[in-house]
Amino acid sequence: MKRFRQETARSLLHYKGENLAVLYIENESGGESPVIPAIPDDTFVRGDVPMTKEEVRSISIAKLKIKKDAVVYDVGAGTGSISVEAAMVATQGNVYAIEQKVEAQELIRENARRMHVDNLHVIEGMAPEALEELPAPDCVFIGAVKESCENPGCYPEEEPICTGGAQCNLTRDDDAGVKIYGRE
Repeated sequence: MKRFRQETARSLLHYKGENLAVLYIENESGGESPVIPAIPDDTFVRGDVPMTKEEVRSISIAKLKIKKDAVVYDVGAGTGSISVEAAMVATQGNVYAIEQKVEAQELIRENARRMHVDNLHVIEGMAPEALEELPAPDCVFIGAVKESCENPGCYPEEEPICTGGAQCNLTRDDDAGVKIYGRE
C-alpha cells in the first residue's frame, strides 16, 4: 500500500509508523546562501609553496559571493587552497587555478584529488597570457602577484579581468598582497 505524507522534519523525528522506505526532503530556500567550507590549513598538502591561510580563505570566499554555477579564476593559485574551497561552492561551475610553478601545479592537483573536487582545472602559465582561452569569469581571486610585474594586465584595477557581463568589485588588502574580484 502506497501512502504519501507531507511532514516537517521536526514532526518525523519521532515517527512510529511502518518502516520508512523512501524519504524525499525538499528545502525551498536551499542553495540561496553560499556555504563556506573553511577547511583547516593542515588538511592541505603544502610543501614549500605559499598558501592562503584559513581565515583569509574564508573571508575571501565569502567576499567573492560565489554561486553554484560560477566560473572562478584563482590567479597565482599556490597550493590551490582558494581553488579547492571555491570549487566546493561552485559545484556546478568551474574553477581555474592559474599557476606558473610546476611544484605548485602538482600540489593543486593533489589537493583537489584529496578534497574530491572535479571541477577544478589547473592552468599552467602566468596571467594575463594564461587567461586568454578561458571562459569569462564571474569571480577572480588574485593571490601571489609578482612585485616586479610591469604588465598592466597584472593589476586590473582600471580594466578588471572580469568581462563578458560579469560585474566585479575590487577588494584590496595591500598588506596581504591579495586582490579579490567578485560579483555584486
